[in-house]
Amino acid sequence: MKIEEAIQEAINGNAVLFTGSGFSASAENLRGSNIKTGSDLAMGKKMETCLYIK
Repeated sequence: MKIEEAIQEAINGNAVLFTGSGFSASAENLRGSNIKTGSDLAMGKKMETCLYIK
């Protein structure tokens, strides 16, 4: 496929973008905060669990 054909397919909505794991590392959510990574989410879950253990 030529690049021009690929571009036209993308414009027509017939393409899928594959990205690497760091693609959204610097992205921000609607509140302007960084999107949490898997590590952040895992740590939050651990912290949340610890808060309920007495």
